[in-house]
Amino acid sequence: MNIRVLREAGGIGDIVRIIPVLRGLRETYPSATIWVFAPGEYEPLLAGWYDRFVPVPRAKRRPRDAGIDEKRWPYLAVPSVEFGLTVDLYCPAFRHERQQRGDVWLDRIELMCMAAGVEPSSMTPRINLSPGAEEAARRWIARWSPGPGELVAVQPFSTDPARNWPLRNWLRLADALEREGRRVLILDACEGRTRPFRQLRVLGKPLDFVAALIAQCDLVVGPDSGLLHVAAAVGTPGVGLFASQSPGVTYRYYPRHAYVYPPWDGQRRCRWPCHWARPPECCRRELEKRGRTCAMLARIGVDDVLRAVRGCLAASGAAPHAPVALHAMPDGVRRRLARCPVVEGLPLPYRDFALDRLALVRGVDDLAPVLREAYRVLKPGGTLFIASPEVPLPLDMKKGFAVIAAPASGLEIWKKKGTWPYDGCA
Repeated sequence: MNIRVLREAGGIGDIVRIIPVLRGLRETYPSATIWVFAPGEYEPLLAGWYDRFVPVPRAKRRPRDAGIDEKRWPYLAVPSVEFGLTVDLYCPAFRHERQQRGDVWLDRIELMCMAAGVEPSSMTPRINLSPGAEEAARRWIARWSPGPGELVAVQPFSTDPARNWPLRNWLRLADALEREGRRVLILDACEGRTRPFRQLRVLGKPLDFVAALIAQCDLVVGPDSGLLHVAAAVGTPGVGLFASQSPGVTYRYYPRHAYVYPPWDGQRRCRWPCHWARPPECCRRELEKRGRTCAMLARIGVDDVLRAVRGCLAASGAAPHAPVALHAMPDGVRRRLARCPVVEGLPLPYRDFALDRLALVRGVDDLAPVLREAYRVLKPGGTLFIASPEVPLPLDMKKGFAVIAAPASGLEIWKKKGTWPYDGCA
């Protein structure tokens, strides 16, 4: 059987997020021939996940809402090939988000897998790097960025100014990273907007080389944009800056990624994704005309990002879910929690993600932000143990958790009810 997978446009991040679909199709139909129709520049990112690749034209391609009409769009047909199954990934996420027009709790990986009717063995994408690209990246680093110090790649810009942090903050961050002894690379497709950076710039390189270069880095920092998805797919930790999307949803299947989100002032927050509910001053054309970026993202401080970078780098060499020694508590409680990651405050360990069980063993003044993070990292149906019953569970958390036990031993046991990470800012 021939399977046709259509992803005719979109950014790098969306292309990377179809890899779990291709994995699921391969596992479901092991003898099928998988044809991928996508922009030609993305072919290296999908290498190893398809049998045939068909580059689609930039002009005269079908709209996202159009049906599959081979007469109207001849590039959809392959002579002498009959497709037994067509998977249209252009674009189920767009249609879902347009219908939702509010907070979206399903990641695009999930939406694309649902559209394809597959349940892959892993929802985390993986890019198969070619030996030639890996060797070219190693040689490039040895020539242009030799020496000690962690290698941190910074992607300062996205394609949408509403997802961008102010340039002055990126400049301060890059300088601060260098002062702390790290080697800094600036990644971008364009030269002009990166000229203010005095760090080494990597500009306009082929995507297979960029992916291989990111695989050699210790960390990638950037806005909610494509190269953070590439980093996850090559196993490199990342720190993303978010306001217009839910970071907990976007990074749901990226266990080595952390994020920074604007502090909530109790009055205003962004809807997810915000492009369906932007006020006029946040529209892309208006921001570009005035040379502005996202006002919400501007509330994130350079020190906030530096803390996330340090935490992510410190965690990158540790086992993802290593047990943590518990504080003194009743023997029965200690035995039940002995295999749980432990949270003693904020933030959660950056690599604790998609856990079956999580323990909170120390009361804090404000339990709500801790529980928001606990909800983010727990799997649907996961269990949260709270060994500090003197701190009551906030009422607005009860829609996210269901109590299953509250024994006299001082241990409350809660079950995560839903499939979406509760943010608590509403």
